[in-house]
Amino acid sequence: MNTIEKFTYLILEYNKNNYTTRDFCELFEWYYRDLDIPNLSAFSENWLKDLDELCGRFSEYPEDLEIPNVFVDEKTIKAYTKNFSPKLLI
Repeated sequence: MNTIEKFTYLILEYNKNNYTTRDFCELFEWYYRDLDIPNLSAFSENWLKDLDELCGRFSEYPEDLEIPNVFVDEKTIKAYTKNFSPKLLI
């Protein structure tokens, strides 16, 4: 599986609820570290970078989420990935 296929599969399967948000974020961050997609548009690069930042700030613990502007919840990650299209990575 190449990089584009990995990202596409992971995001689409997450949107189908086949991954927990914790597992999704861990895998996404791991794949993102090895990101090597030549000729990726600036928009796509920024979209992936923003998702990587959100995943790094994800917490499932209510006490973490009480700290303003630090952690994000599952709804934030879901909302961001909801409109993903494989065309984004072309």
